Amino acid sequence: MEPSTSKSSKGTIIAVVLVVVVCLCILTALVGLGAYLYFQSGNSTLALPGTETQPSKSATEQPPVSVNRPPLESIPAETANTLRDTVVPDNDLYDLACRLKGVCDVSRSLPAPAAAFNVGDRRKFWVSNSDTSQNFQVDTTLRYVTPHSYFWLQDGIDANDKDIAALMSTFEAKIYPTDRRFFGSEWTPGVDN
Repeated sequence: MEPSTSKSSKGTIIAVVLVVVVCLCILTALVGLGAYLYFQSGNSTLALPGTETQPSKSATEQPPVSVNRPPLESIPAETANTLRDTVVPDNDLYDLACRLKGVCDVSRSLPAPAAAFNVGDRRKFWVSNSDTSQNFQVDTTLRYVTPHSYFWLQDGIDANDKDIAALMSTFEAKIYPTDRRFFGSEWTPGVDN
């Protein structure tokens, strides 16, 4: 009796393996068909039978903006001279605050710290969220010091010390010298002395 049980058990295993292989083949064929249809449709949404699709609106489908400029000869000489002779001031925030807001006594630098900062020191910094135009303070810890920079990390943010060291080495060896080569030396003594 045991030989027949072994025979039916082998038959069951073969049947299960065949079902799995057939299912995998069907799944592969469906994925391939789906990919083919997707790429043939130009990456657009496929319409299923019985459904309506609306064309998608993307930035590339908008009509080009047309600017109607009058011919240069038709601009009054006074306007052309004003545009040519006007000096556009630098984007100097201190000058703008003084001229537009009347706030003229803003120091261009902070007093130098009483002592050099050390790894582990803690400070609060004001930061800006450019998405919401909100300013707020964060607590930070000094994690790394180089001859030209401090690496402060917001408390509660996890960072690997090896990654910080690699970043700061790259800054000192590549980024800082490249910036100085292209843009010149930084303002000395700097905003933070």
